[in-house]
Amino acid sequence: MTIHLALTEQTMEAFYDSLEHLTGFFLVLTVLLLLWGVTALIGRAFITSEAKAKARTVAAAGSAPAATTPAPAEAAPGEAETSPEEIAAIAAAISMLMGGRHRILSIRTPETSWGREGRRQHFASHKIR
Repeated sequence: MTIHLALTEQTMEAFYDSLEHLTGFFLVLTVLLLLWGVTALIGRAFITSEAKAKARTVAAAGSAPAATTPAPAEAAPGEAETSPEEIAAIAAAISMLMGGRHRILSIRTPETSWGREGRRQHFASHKIR
């Protein structure tokens, strides 16, 4: 049993048309592969630079004497003072979530209910269609 392929002018034209589409398809895939490689390299560069910076920070913190904690700032008028127990609980939560040592710069109490009530009234004034 033999198969005869008839390569007519019409089949050659169809082949060249499909070759053009295949070339474009592989060109797009190649460009996408190159873009993926560039973004992967940039991501790896960021990861290594962060690791180096973290190592320098750990090395600097290990060689420097332990700093004393600054005195807590006085509470602004109308704000409740945060107790030491609350500060310890917040510091423990941050340490568990973030891992490692972190510095807490400020702890603010949530805003009063007046602002929340104003937003509720504002949103309630809008008509729902």
